Amino acid sequence: MTFLPPRSFSSPLHLATLFILCFFCGIAHTEPKPMQEPPVKASLAPSLQAQAQIPATAHEAEVLHAINTSSVKASGHWEQQNYYSIRINTLEAARDYGRLAIQYNHYYSNTSLDFARVRSATGKINNLASDAVQVRVTGGGQDFYSDSSELVFSLPDVSPGSIIEFQYSQTSNELAFPELFTERAMPYWFQAKVGNDGWRGDYVHNYSLTLNAPSDLTLHTKAFMGFPAKAKTKKANGITTRTWSINKVAPLYPESWSEDLHKLAPMLRISTLNNWSAVDAWTWSNVKDKIQPTDELKAIVSSFNLAENATREEKIRAVYSYLQSNIRYVFAHLGRGGYEPHFANEIVANNYGDCKDQTVVGVALLRMLGVHALPALVETASAGRSDTTLVNLIFDHMIIYIPASGNYAPIWMDTTGDRSLYPGMSNYAKGQTALIVDGTGGKLTTINEGFVDDYAHVKLDYHRPHNGEMQVDVRIELSGFFEQNIRNWWIHNNDRETDISNFLSSLFSNSLDFSVVGNVKNSEKLWQPAYIEGTLTFKNSEDNFETLGASFGQANNLFGNYSSMQIPDTRKNAYWDVTEWKLYSTSTFRGTDHTIPTLLGASDDMTTPYFTLKQKGEVKGNDYVVTMEFTKPMHHLSVKEYQDYYAQLTKLNQIGSWMVSQRAAPADSGLAELENIKSKNGEKSFSYQLALARHRIELGNFEKALEPAKKAVALNKKSGEAWHVLGMVQGFNSLIEDSMASFEKAESLGYLP
Repeated sequence: MTFLPPRSFSSPLHLATLFILCFFCGIAHTEPKPMQEPPVKASLAPSLQAQAQIPATAHEAEVLHAINTSSVKASGHWEQQNYYSIRINTLEAARDYGRLAIQYNHYYSNTSLDFARVRSATGKINNLASDAVQVRVTGGGQDFYSDSSELVFSLPDVSPGSIIEFQYSQTSNELAFPELFTERAMPYWFQAKVGNDGWRGDYVHNYSLTLNAPSDLTLHTKAFMGFPAKAKTKKANGITTRTWSINKVAPLYPESWSEDLHKLAPMLRISTLNNWSAVDAWTWSNVKDKIQPTDELKAIVSSFNLAENATREEKIRAVYSYLQSNIRYVFAHLGRGGYEPHFANEIVANNYGDCKDQTVVGVALLRMLGVHALPALVETASAGRSDTTLVNLIFDHMIIYIPASGNYAPIWMDTTGDRSLYPGMSNYAKGQTALIVDGTGGKLTTINEGFVDDYAHVKLDYHRPHNGEMQVDVRIELSGFFEQNIRNWWIHNNDRETDISNFLSSLFSNSLDFSVVGNVKNSEKLWQPAYIEGTLTFKNSEDNFETLGASFGQANNLFGNYSSMQIPDTRKNAYWDVTEWKLYSTSTFRGTDHTIPTLLGASDDMTTPYFTLKQKGEVKGNDYVVTMEFTKPMHHLSVKEYQDYYAQLTKLNQIGSWMVSQRAAPADSGLAELENIKSKNGEKSFSYQLALARHRIELGNFEKALEPAKKAVALNKKSGEAWHVLGMVQGFNSLIEDSMASFEKAESLGYLP
């Protein structure tokens, strides 16, 4: 097998050692243990001297031999040996390979280093120092106690021209699911880059996988991305030995926003099962006796004080509220393996539990209330989207599933979040694989029901209170993962005042002088979405004309998350983003008895294959309102398309702003002058229509100014002034192309404003 990076590139260890429900990464929190110098075992590979004769390539580093051997017994127990030799060709690769780590679960398996050494560029062999290797517990962090460990070691004299080699052995310790043996084989050794700046999977010259298993043990296989599907097979003494080989494998560089690994790299999946009903039966056996009614649970149900005719929804909400308020999320399964939940009475007494524990209590309470509920295993987005042709323990979370009933739609409910908006489901779970567990075969499905749209709506209200200072009142409405992320950020924030001030300050240039107050509302409420409110107060200005701006960049600065986009020239893999979301913006520039918001410049719409931006400005009463709507669909882009996507985002960041001037209201004398022109020249005269258009512009009534401006041009097509006024009115009404054409006509007639 191979070592794989975390998150979308999961760990390579035997999968039965990896499935730990509710796994969330943390930091190492125990003192490392020095390793005893291991006894040297025979190498699976040719000597380093022989391997040095393999012709070098132009790659920064290259795996000369990757050899994985596995043996599984009829009991389900297994043992493995894994060998890697890597030639270092550049200084950058030498830095990356300066420290190596082998991750494993110490409850389910034992891991030992057989040997590790370096052949220098001059042919000298340097062995691993005894004090340069250690085992330490990983994971951990607040409310999480982990059975995960890693064996870490650093080799001497890793430099360009050297060859490193190491070999380690693993044996099963406990079996979570004895009927299931799984293997995932890849040719790569994935190495973390210096500074945790991603991973590298270097070119592989030679890879082989050998699996020894009882001849009567049924094994199912599936090959991906060019991995050889057929093995060389031989039988002896009731054991079948299967060997797969693949050579000259191109490098793979794991990147963010990529498809799952089985769609990117050569891979072989092996499993003793191809029917998920076995996982259903196994999981049900772990939970069925935990969801039975007890006196303690009956007391909890009684405390809900529900009416006899309480609706299904009222009962579900009562259970959700109880779990959110009384059962804190804590992963506490040290020495238990992470599969089996506690009994409900224990969980209630402790007032804490992991996802399985919370599911057990929730399902039990719901059933006691007459609501049919089931546990559901979920593969979270951080674990990827695995191929489910063969059975693997891919699930890393458990939640509650409430089937449809009558007119009621099905509900997926996750109670593990801290004060999460009911029903607690992360929108990142949309489209993820789930196994609904019922003890009768279960149902493998994807989670698609019950999700709200993902959007943020930034509302800005520009106005001058009586003290004359310009203020912008902010209200940001949130839905979906925008709401979930802001709620979680606020609940766990230790410096709220500073952080909300910095957050809202990004709405405007830091060159402006303003103060900020803000807050996140409803962050503790289970039934109402959180939202942001605040006020920005700008330093008082004595100018009669104050220009204000509104742009898409304001909402994009808060939520667009494009600043960390990978530079296109470095992108190696297709870009895969399954999220689809919207950003809305509404900017209202308030007029008063003494000021009129006047449009000075508008911004354009933008339509690309990757997103759309629609913008509109209009007069509403005495105010001017600018609305924007940005839509981003799901993306599955080739490397070339990603380059264009990045270029379009660059253009988006450069798109212009809406500029509005808060002008002093015209005096009443303007109306008297207009009436004088009307009585002198007539209502249908050129001079009156032109004056009427100008008067309505002064009032900020741009829509009504359009008709007299057009009439003035029709009455005198050779008047440069009339064409200029028409251009102004068209611009104020967002008729940008028409406005430019009118201004050009005015200029051609020699008119200079």
